[in-house]
Amino acid sequence: MKNSSKIALHLFIIQCFWALQSEPQKQITTIYCHGVGDKGSQINDYQGLVMQPCKAVEFPDAQIPKGFNSNTFVYHLCEKVWNKKHINRQNMFMGQGKDIETIKQEINPDQDYILFGLCRGGAAIINYMALYNPTNICALVLDEVPANMFDIVEKIMFMDKQGQKIRSSPIQLERWFRWCFPVYPKGSKNTIDTIPNMKNKDLPIFMSYAMKDTTFHFPSSAWKNYIALKKAGFKNVYLCQLQDHGQNAQGHDKKVYLESLHSFYKKFNLPYNPEYAILSDEALLKLQPSLAEITKLLDNYIEKITPTRKAVAIKYATTTRKRS
Repeated sequence: MKNSSKIALHLFIIQCFWALQSEPQKQITTIYCHGVGDKGSQINDYQGLVMQPCKAVEFPDAQIPKGFNSNTFVYHLCEKVWNKKHINRQNMFMGQGKDIETIKQEINPDQDYILFGLCRGGAAIINYMALYNPTNICALVLDEVPANMFDIVEKIMFMDKQGQKIRSSPIQLERWFRWCFPVYPKGSKNTIDTIPNMKNKDLPIFMSYAMKDTTFHFPSSAWKNYIALKKAGFKNVYLCQLQDHGQNAQGHDKKVYLESLHSFYKKFNLPYNPEYAILSDEALLKLQPSLAEITKLLDNYIEKITPTRKAVAIKYATTTRKRS
């Protein structure tokens, strides 16, 4: 081959290389899915955690109810006395039904996404992924997601005749839940039960939860979800424990949250802030505890609450026998 031909070939290769380098990368958009009693504006509480570009969904219960009825009365009452919470009970699908479809409507098949959800929003994300298995989702960020929706009312307790607080039984929890959320579809699968239907086992998943929270207390749910994901074969699952959370990412552990999440973003070539993406691979490995470790934490938690639940069951059985 003549020198001129070699030079021409080399120039052609260089041009092809630069053409590939200059080709714009596909942009990744974060979709934020808000929790119960809030609206899409809740995304503002997650500044620094949700990367740009981003947008927030509005689930059906964020709509202001119309007409003169008990649902409208409850909505406006809660808005005034309960820190402007949006309680539209006739549209609270709690991660099922229309909540799933709301996420689906936001997804453009030609665009890549990170799905970021708090509580009910995270449950809706898992159920959406399990139902539709989209191929353009790059990662999930799940913040305090209940493994079982009835866990939301887990804190409700009753007083026995001696004035002692006793924890609700599973049957009582379900009754309370269905009273609070009357349109929750009957026969719905719990989040933990839909996880095996998610097909992309390489999907990066970041979960966070708090040991102490001002609203709900979901460590057991986080552990259950982690175990379910690992048993279902998911390889890239990370679990970030925060001591204090507040369900708005503004607690004392926000720095831990920021550094853990952005290091996760960086590891999987997602948009990240270099100021916070500082954890080493070794440090990130600590966010992937073994099944044995998490199972032990869960067993200890269940052991603590079992006596009170046994008391409820015994009391119920005794009362039933007396009546008969």
